[in-house]
Amino acid sequence: MPTCYGKLKTALQMRPQKAVTKCLLCEQLTVFSMGFGAVIGVLVALNNVNVGCQLDMHVVLSQIKRPVAPAIGMFCQFIFMPLISYGSSTLLLQNPVTRLGLFTIGSCPGGIYSNFYTLLFEGDLDLSVTMTFMSSVGALALMPLWMHTLGRRIAGTATPAVPFSNLIVSLVALTLPLGAGPPHPIQAAKNGLKWPRKIVKPFSVAILLVALVIGTYSYWYIVTLITLMDVVAASVVVVAGVFYFGATMAWLFSTHK
Repeated sequence: MPTCYGKLKTALQMRPQKAVTKCLLCEQLTVFSMGFGAVIGVLVALNNVNVGCQLDMHVVLSQIKRPVAPAIGMFCQFIFMPLISYGSSTLLLQNPVTRLGLFTIGSCPGGIYSNFYTLLFEGDLDLSVTMTFMSSVGALALMPLWMHTLGRRIAGTATPAVPFSNLIVSLVALTLPLGAGPPHPIQAAKNGLKWPRKIVKPFSVAILLVALVIGTYSYWYIVTLITLMDVVAASVVVVAGVFYFGATMAWLFSTHK
């Protein structure tokens, strides 16, 4: 672990503050960590092309025009999740830095990996991609809203920065590769593109395993900063926000599909 992270951990434990003024993290960029990020980015982009070949763009467009299910997901993602993460961090965490971190995670949009899990577990891939797209677009406005309201209650007079560049890059990384696929999976089969369907699941599993194993190794220094209460607070968000509230909303507003 780089020395600066050891010093940061000691400082956070010994000098908890009532307001976040400035938190400086110095990351030791190595060839390995930079190469890992580049390789994962390329693999995810390639697999998104495979995922795009499985989509029915007519269904995706119809869901965007009549976004009933995406609206339910957006409500859970950008209303309940930020509130439960704010409550959990305020009640269970003492350090303002970790409070802000958990609240920020709860205010983030859904990730691209969710599409891979939906594909592997044979869920509604068209709906998953639609919700990921709309979540990424909505985050451009809703994430700054939360950062300038409840985020400032944690950070004090400072205004937490919103990573607009990362949000835009994620949106582009989602739409361009997915758009490279044919507009209908039947058309892909007629054009002789049967191999994407055969390799998309094994490729998705490989990407998830590589991201988990190598990613954990590359960013192990973050694990050393995590305390037991950090795990408890995050678990409350996952159990209450994802499993309990998400499952309840899915049951209440379930469609006929």
